[in-house]
Amino acid sequence: MSGLDPHTGEVLVPAKHVSDPRAKLPAAPLGDALENAAAERDATVEQMLAERPAMAKRAARMARGIATQPSRCPTVLQPPQRDRDTLERSHDLDR
Repeated sequence: MSGLDPHTGEVLVPAKHVSDPRAKLPAAPLGDALENAAAERDATVEQMLAERPAMAKRAARMARGIATQPSRCPTVLQPPQRDRDTLERSHDLDR
């Protein structure tokens, strides 16, 4: 089903975009890469991402999750691939 009204073509239900769980990666390596990149710039992750408030907020949420639930991190706290890609592209992080 397309989510469109068959008579008018009006969008009745927006398409749902969900990443395949296999496309998600553990949060800890990304958190470490962000911390290392910030340290190289003599800044915090928040300062490094200041120009991208949404990314700074996501990175902070991820860091809190890693800090509070480290044993669950590899299987539960996984950032969506698009967030990971955006963070990596915007700060030249190694994969």
